[in-house]
Amino acid sequence: MVTQKMNIRLIGEASIFYADSKVIGNSRLGDNATIGAGLTVNNEEIPNNTICFLDKNNSRQFKTNKHNKIMRHFQ
Repeated sequence: MVTQKMNIRLIGEASIFYADSKVIGNSRLGDNATIGAGLTVNNEEIPNNTICFLDKNNSRQFKTNKHNKIMRHFQ
């Protein structure tokens, strides 16, 4: 039996994780995904160019990172 390695990327390019954020289980993050402080991503898929964060009520929110403002600081 021949075993073939699969080249599956679980964390996309230029993804950003803030303090105390966690990505566990069968999760996948797209390119330029941003995970906010204190957020846990568990068995979920976060699309490309998405900011995921907790609002003041501790509810998860998703926002499109239209202008990719954060990445300007790393270029």
